[in-house]
Order: sequence, then C-alpha cells, then structure tokens
Amino acid sequence: MAASIRTEVNGGMFTSVAARPDRMQRARLEWLLWVDPATRRSEFDRLKDSAQAATLGKFKDRLAHLAGLDALGATEEWLDGIPPGKIAHFAGRGAGDRRLRHAQGPQRPQSG
Repeated sequence: MAASIRTEVNGGMFTSVAARPDRMQRARLEWLLWVDPATRRSEFDRLKDSAQAATLGKFKDRLAHLAGLDALGATEEWLDGIPPGKIAHFAGRGAGDRRLRHAQGPQRPQSG
C-alpha cells in the first residue's frame, strides 16, 4: 500500500515538474541527453563535471559552466513546491536512467 501511494505521489510531482518547461526549454533539456559518438559523452555528463584546481583560468571556466547551467531555464520555477529531498531523489534517478533519453513526454517514475 505504501509503495503504491509513494508511486502516485512521485508520479504527480514528476508530471507537474515535467509540464513546466516551455517547448524551447524542453528541447534544450532533451539535447543534454544526446551522446556524441566520438567522445561517448553527453552534455548532461559534462554538466556533472566537478571543479578543478583553483586557478584563475579554471575559475573563469567554472563561471562559464555555471552560466550555461543558468541558461537551461528557470529551474527554481520548475521545481517550485517540490521538497528538496524529492528533488535530490529525482536527480539521482535521472543521472543513470537511460529511459529518459527516449521519453515521449512526462512519465511516471517507479516507486522509491
């Protein structure tokens, strides 16, 4: 019973968040999942790159990286009303979920 309630609650949150980005923002998010055949990395992989040693050049690179993240859209608006624990849960699921690459719109997450 608890699992079905959790699935329903998570699904409702996921559907709500998935409906918030506009068409252009959704296209940008989908582009993040495209894997370059030469490097075998996606832009999603690149945005998870951690900061390197503290030099002025690397600091500037990090600022550019953060500006790119901000350009994705108003994520704070997309996630409005979602508890921080659920945001972390969905982020962890999305990082390794290949099914997201083939999503045709909002899908319900599994319970968890």
